[in-house]
Amino acid sequence: MAIHVTEQLRTFLLSILLGLGAGVLYDLLRAVRLRHPRLTAPLDLLYCQAVGLAVFLFVLRQSDGQLRGFILLGGLGGGVLFFSLLSRPLRPVWDFWMDRWMELFQFLSLPGRFCAAVCKKFAFQAKTLFYFLRKYATIHIEGVWKPLRKGGMSHGKARQTRKKEKIR
Repeated sequence: MAIHVTEQLRTFLLSILLGLGAGVLYDLLRAVRLRHPRLTAPLDLLYCQAVGLAVFLFVLRQSDGQLRGFILLGGLGGGVLFFSLLSRPLRPVWDFWMDRWMELFQFLSLPGRFCAAVCKKFAFQAKTLFYFLRKYATIHIEGVWKPLRKGGMSHGKARQTRKKEKIR
């Protein structure tokens, strides 16, 4: 097995491109994280998984599964190169496109928000209807003889008034 310097140089340059791609992905996800801080942890997890998978596939394809130091050094160098030269000038571009994506998302979610508002109104009306449904279904009968309780007296106010009369 011979060592080909040109093949290693090509792999090193490709790993620099891999590092640049990882930097671009991180910068894109940073634009989302700045607008939605709640998504920081899931986006970091997504970034780590995507870059880990990309490095794994790169090493598997380019160096037959052998992780070499110059591949990691090239990826790290590509990331540093991106963040030192391209990150700051490209930030307004990412912000512009993030704003356009948010406008598109809001436009496409209009039917869903309309349906949610209508369903909320229906739910409120149904709640009000069922809240008063027992009142509507109850039949109030007045003037009907009610059986007396044990001892021949009804409970409540009538019993208390009779006791007071006995005491006097």
